[in-house]
Amino acid sequence: MAAEVKKEIGLEIGHVLFIDIVGYSKLLITEQSEQIQKLREIMRGTVAAAQDELAREGYYHGPIDGVFSEDTHRAVKDFQRDNGLNETGYLSRETRNALELDVK
Repeated sequence: MAAEVKKEIGLEIGHVLFIDIVGYSKLLITEQSEQIQKLREIMRGTVAAAQDELAREGYYHGPIDGVFSEDTHRAVKDFQRDNGLNETGYLSRETRNALELDVK
């Protein structure tokens, strides 16, 4: 997938999450900001857990920092390929289940 398309997908997902939290919310601005921060923390935690598990299985060799880097994307895609999963390079529910992230 071209870098531009991946960036667009990421922006679209971010926009949808932002609209869900902010656009349709009756929360005050400060409460919205707190929820967005919590969402960021959850996302970084999920990525860090995936990086850790992928490293244990020999797919990822970078820092466990919660940043979905190109190395993380490549490791996820390699894991998906080797485990007969849909090769997207992203942490789909199917991939998180295979990594046993959703049950920890």
